[in-house]
Amino acid sequence: MSLEDGNYTITSHSSDQFVGRNMAEDRSVLPKRVVSLPLGMQAPMWELRREGPNCKLSIGGNHTAGIDNKLYAILIPEPIATEWKIEPAEQAEEGCYTITQADNGARWAAPEEMYEQASMDGSASPLLF
Repeated sequence: MSLEDGNYTITSHSSDQFVGRNMAEDRSVLPKRVVSLPLGMQAPMWELRREGPNCKLSIGGNHTAGIDNKLYAILIPEPIATEWKIEPAEQAEEGCYTITQADNGARWAAPEEMYEQASMDGSASPLLF
């Protein structure tokens, strides 16, 4: 099942932790880390917007980008938003998806440890939407 444009939460399938921006961030316009949040925190909302076969994901009103195999929310126009492919995870229950960079196939990896940054290393378990 393909996801439609809209707002979603993203949860690590293996740890049940939400994935989002850290609640405590510096005030600079530098890219903000996307991390695994502690259990019990309010679920951050992600916006999914389809762009042909791919999509763009935003969190906190800011687009996302993969930089040096790490996932960031970008507060300024550069770097441009990464286009993602979101596909149902193979051999997983309904609602589980993998997210990969459209241009190189690098897959999101939600970390197991709280406040650890999400990476794109290809070894991740599926994410829940």
